Amino acid sequence: MHIGFGILLPREPYNFIRRTQLELHHHFSILPGRQYPHITIKASFKVHDIERYVAYFDALAGQTKPFEIRLEGIGSFGQKILYLDVAENPQLEQLHRKVIREMEAAFGIKPDPLEGDQVKFHATICKPQTPDVFDEAWKMLERDPHEFTFLARDIGIFYHLGGDHSWIIYRQMPLQGVVGI
Repeated sequence: MHIGFGILLPREPYNFIRRTQLELHHHFSILPGRQYPHITIKASFKVHDIERYVAYFDALAGQTKPFEIRLEGIGSFGQKILYLDVAENPQLEQLHRKVIREMEAAFGIKPDPLEGDQVKFHATICKPQTPDVFDEAWKMLERDPHEFTFLARDIGIFYHLGGDHSWIIYRQMPLQGVVGI
């Protein structure tokens, strides 16, 4: 099994991503993402017993204060993935580095090659099937500015169901001091 950690997006950017995914599906047959819209804190890694990581995750949530995140504009990884770009964010960077450092020390989980200095924080919108579909989807998305500023309040453990199946949120926790969920 594979799990990963991510910041769960609040209503406004979540609704934007899901509405956009549906629009892209209707226009270009792009399938919506298989995950809840999020910003990855720790890329997926293989585990045998998820409960070993729950206590760490709960402690992480309890030690992390909510902080502001700004999503600004559309970005891409080549012609493979379209996403909402995360503005430079020292608090998010510190959280990410803390998690990859602690996961390696406590559990022997090595950082993913795209973590640490290579990380590009983002919220995935879609994965177009071909360069032509990518170009058309990009044109559609770039016509309006897409900016959201929000307080990161919740994090989740994402659990992959295996094979070509989706991910579920196995556990969701509020960051320190967040009440009224």
